[in-house]
Amino acid sequence: MPVEFLTGEQAEAYGKFAEEPTRPELERFFFLDDVDRDLIARRRSAHHQLGFALQMCMVRYIARFLPDDPLDAPWPVIEHLAAQLGIEDASVVKRYTERPKTAHEHAWEIRDVYEYREYDDAEWSRRFRTFLHGRAWTHAEGPVALFNQAVGWLRRHRVLLPGVSVLARQVSEARKVAEKRLHATVAGAARRADPALPGGLVATLKTPEGSRFSELERVDEIGAYRLGRLRLSQIPPNRMAALARYALGSKAPLLERASEPKRTAMLAAVMRHLEAKAIDEALDLFQVLKAARLLNTAKRKTEKERLSTLPQLERASRLVARAWTVLVEEHGTDLDVAAVWAALEEVGPRAAVTTAAATVVTRVPEDENTADVAMRAALATRYATVRPFLALLGESKALDAASAGKRVLAGVRGLPALARRKVGVKPLLPREVDDKLVPPMWRKAVYANPDLPQGSVDRDAYVVCVLEQLHRALNNRDVFASPSHRWSNPRARLLDGPDWDAVEEDVLAALSLDVPVQEHLAELVRGLDAGWKQLATRLEVAGSLVTNQVRAYDLLRMFGRDGRPTPLGAAFAEYGRIAKTEHLLRVVDPVDDTYRRQMNRQLTVQESRHKLARDVCHGKRGTIHRAYRDGMEDQLGALGLVLNAIVLWTTRYIDAAVAQLRAEGHEIRDEDVARLSPLKHKNLNLLGRYSFTTSVPAAGALRPLRDPDAPELDEDEDEPVGSE
Repeated sequence: MPVEFLTGEQAEAYGKFAEEPTRPELERFFFLDDVDRDLIARRRSAHHQLGFALQMCMVRYIARFLPDDPLDAPWPVIEHLAAQLGIEDASVVKRYTERPKTAHEHAWEIRDVYEYREYDDAEWSRRFRTFLHGRAWTHAEGPVALFNQAVGWLRRHRVLLPGVSVLARQVSEARKVAEKRLHATVAGAARRADPALPGGLVATLKTPEGSRFSELERVDEIGAYRLGRLRLSQIPPNRMAALARYALGSKAPLLERASEPKRTAMLAAVMRHLEAKAIDEALDLFQVLKAARLLNTAKRKTEKERLSTLPQLERASRLVARAWTVLVEEHGTDLDVAAVWAALEEVGPRAAVTTAAATVVTRVPEDENTADVAMRAALATRYATVRPFLALLGESKALDAASAGKRVLAGVRGLPALARRKVGVKPLLPREVDDKLVPPMWRKAVYANPDLPQGSVDRDAYVVCVLEQLHRALNNRDVFASPSHRWSNPRARLLDGPDWDAVEEDVLAALSLDVPVQEHLAELVRGLDAGWKQLATRLEVAGSLVTNQVRAYDLLRMFGRDGRPTPLGAAFAEYGRIAKTEHLLRVVDPVDDTYRRQMNRQLTVQESRHKLARDVCHGKRGTIHRAYRDGMEDQLGALGLVLNAIVLWTTRYIDAAVAQLRAEGHEIRDEDVARLSPLKHKNLNLLGRYSFTTSVPAAGALRPLRDPDAPELDEDEDEPVGSE
């Protein structure tokens, strides 16, 4: 049966050997341990043993049996199993299908012994549907991605894969249910917020007479619809974002023809997205303005002023230094005022020395924050640049604040009134501003402007000062915006209380947790230490990440402050260590080595080749340093040539050593020879300089192998490479 969202190649490769397994895959899925061998040994004939082993390993690898053709596997797989069972002629497996019922009986036995479950098992079918619907709701992923997640879940839980069309229908059904739920939830939230809101949104799709564009395509007052008031916390933001993207890519006539509640849901998602985007762009512009037009300009101005005074300061400093030298070296502690001045006048006139000392004092004040104070004074002159933003920021209902940002936001709320005030007629007094919003580096610019009346406040400097505090608070998310994609409050988006209760079932299903949160955490805690019970509510953070309620970037910002983790951050880090600790305990288990064997500890051939390449190309820490691509390719080509030469050389001598050992009567097993690697290179000295003399050995001749009974060379003696 054709599957609509899978390509022909994907459907054909489902539940089959799409390609020949790699060597690591053979060692992981097709290795027969003692339990496997005991079960296989119950078969009397070689072809039954080999066929049974093939079905046993096949279900591990592709998660299903192949009743129509149980031998549908690459021939190297069959040979690999035959070698482990000591069956010399692997072709005997062809007799395995002489009695069709045998393969079915063996499959049932393997299923029961290794506890595989049928797809139509009532309990596991319910668990799978729960996972599938939870995943479809919490993740805005396409049908192919959801299909692959479904296959992964079935494999992890030892549920035999069904037919490809059966699983594809389940995936399609879960996605349709999730979409209908999304549309109904969004449309319902719109009606609850304002019964007239759906009609108003649909009206934007109408194209006025004589116009080529609908109201939606040229709407200006996005904020008038106030879509931020919709209570959509139970909907994963990634689902809302996907719905908005789909609606934005659709034409107005297509949206108008959509059925309810899909039409209202798409329009609400679009308008909410546009409103959040407008707020984001306004705050982005404020951030850019603050950095480019204010901070950078003021910094350049103050640096230019300081550089312009540097020559004068240097001249004054030299004069003062010379005067001090004369004073100390020639008179020491015997100071006579008249003599001192006479000596100083030899350096320069009294007025010049006095002026130089005054210049040094003026240009090098005692305050260590002189540069910061000067830059704030320059910032105060940029009031005209920020004035257009005051009404937008001060009167916007989109801004809100956490407890640490309440004072800053209150100060911002008062900026529009200060902008309208005629300070030339009515000066601003200190009691009319919030003194706690003025840090030390700003106090001189705000309270000590010499051009203003005594005791008055510099309105321009105070406004820019408050905006700088807003800039810092926005970066720390102490002040945030709603609705917003980039400037929202990550704390408010963490699932908790009723919001967590509304999505808990879906989150747990998407995480493949079929037990309550408390029970899941308690099970982990019992495996390590009773002290971990303080983490009993921290899974909610994982749920917030899974549903995209909050970005990982925002969580990291919230988990730490001033370089140290917050209590929430420390708790979440400890939760993550539980799985790592369990992994390490299973690795070092002295009794059961199953987990270690599954990890395939041996290096693969490719990894061994990389190790040899790193040792050969050890200069400059193994990095390729060439200015052009051609040069890099030449160096990599040379490295490949050397690697191939080493592998060829080692292979020749390994083969010669094995042949000589067998000739001397030693028993060398073929399976041991198969595991010999020509990539081992402890015998090679890769350091120093070498000179080679061209020589052509006799055909097939090799240098003599090292006698194992000969005494070992001392460390300072030279042994020619290849003397093994």
